[in-house]
Amino acid sequence: MKKYIIILLAFPLLFAQCVKDELLILEEEQTSDLELYINEILSTGDPDWVEFYNATNAEIDLSGFKVSDNETPKYTFPDGTKIASKGYLKLECSTALTAFALSSGGEDVNLWDKDGNLVDHIEFDALDAGVSYGRSTDGGEAWANMSPTPAAANSLVNNPPVITAVAIAGLNDNESFTYKILATDADGINNVKLFFQIGSDVIFVEMAPLGGGEFSYKIPALEAGASVAYYIVATDNSGKKSYFPETAPETKNTFTVQNGLPVFNSVELSNENPSNAEAIDFTVEAYDKTGVKEVRLYYALNDETAKTTVIMTLSDGKWIGTIPGQADETVIHYYLRAEDQAGLKMYYPEETEGGSFDHDVISTWLTVNVAPLELVNGLVINEIDSDGTPDFIELYNGTTAAIDISGYRVYDAGILSSGDYTNAFVVPNGTTIAAGAYYVIEPAFGLSKTSDDVYLENASNVKIDELLGANWPAAFTDAYVIARKKDAAKVWERRIAETKGTTNNLKK
Repeated sequence: MKKYIIILLAFPLLFAQCVKDELLILEEEQTSDLELYINEILSTGDPDWVEFYNATNAEIDLSGFKVSDNETPKYTFPDGTKIASKGYLKLECSTALTAFALSSGGEDVNLWDKDGNLVDHIEFDALDAGVSYGRSTDGGEAWANMSPTPAAANSLVNNPPVITAVAIAGLNDNESFTYKILATDADGINNVKLFFQIGSDVIFVEMAPLGGGEFSYKIPALEAGASVAYYIVATDNSGKKSYFPETAPETKNTFTVQNGLPVFNSVELSNENPSNAEAIDFTVEAYDKTGVKEVRLYYALNDETAKTTVIMTLSDGKWIGTIPGQADETVIHYYLRAEDQAGLKMYYPEETEGGSFDHDVISTWLTVNVAPLELVNGLVINEIDSDGTPDFIELYNGTTAAIDISGYRVYDAGILSSGDYTNAFVVPNGTTIAAGAYYVIEPAFGLSKTSDDVYLENASNVKIDELLGANWPAAFTDAYVIARKKDAAKVWERRIAETKGTTNNLKK
């Protein structure tokens, strides 16, 4: 009889390939003397599996026998399931097939007979991908890591590593490629190396282990037309080697580097929700090893079937183009096309077979909606320069009446966090802002150059307006000021030129 105690362990997320069950060792006596054994398990498979071995001289009927990875039976063998004398049965485990999968981080497996008696139980630890855990001899007491032998006799023969890889294909001169393979061995992998030959140049590199038997190497972008021969060699801790392809090193795999399509590295719009008559400036970075010949911007308005073409201009390594300002409620459809010196074309968004974008169908293009700006009807912080000489904060009265701002104060995040308001800017008594007018503050406390929290309170210390640093326009740097797109508008933007004490409505 065997006695077990409960041990509960949490395993790290490193072992994320399979369903995670806690390691729960059954507190129960083994109450069956049937010579039917859990003989081998694989916890990193797709799916996982458990092998059973019948050590008796007679066939065993498994109808109604139950299996689980904890103390609660989860799978019942169907009627008519039998295992021959000295025979094996492999049970594939997944949440869909058996209601449980095996944790790659280790756990236990239990087998009960149809009367609920515990027939066998095994605990196992984390296993590398492609390595099973089995009895050294079928039905024996000793267990070991081994090369998988599902539904067959277990073996501790020292086999060479197993390499699972796909041939490299489709590489082009514009992009690097991360080549990933799987190398497994019951004795453990010592190293995996990748051999390259390009013409007379030979490169032999060690692939980086990623864990779980996975290895990778980032192949840099190569010249178009280059013919590359390569192979993989994996060496286990005993010195045995395996190759991919199996004919290597005498016969290697080969591929030819193609002339790749141009690559859009970045596409930036000056505004993705423009207001009435506001132009949209496009700034594009496109790359091709042979050189980008041309970048075009295409657009159409509303339900138009004809498109307008903008030939973009190259300036300081970036392609520039503009869609003119349109009226409120206009829907602007657009896409981009880059062409290399060989005439190959790439679209933005990318056009793929069966994909959602088709450059001949306007309804599939990207869109921008021209919308009227929503205004805040009140006293607001209207513009900020945090790297000026000096810095300034502009207030704007967006109401239809003058506002007495005597005693109002403005401060930033540093003052708020310290609780010391002595450096806050306090508006002098007798100060009034007329309707539609501006009031400029040059604070002594100084603003952070890239972002800051700015607060406006009335004389009763009631917050009137604020702009938090987390809400400053994206890609803000100290080369810009930030301002509401229109006086008192809810939307902020970055600008190159300030409009200190004057309207924001005419974008500079």
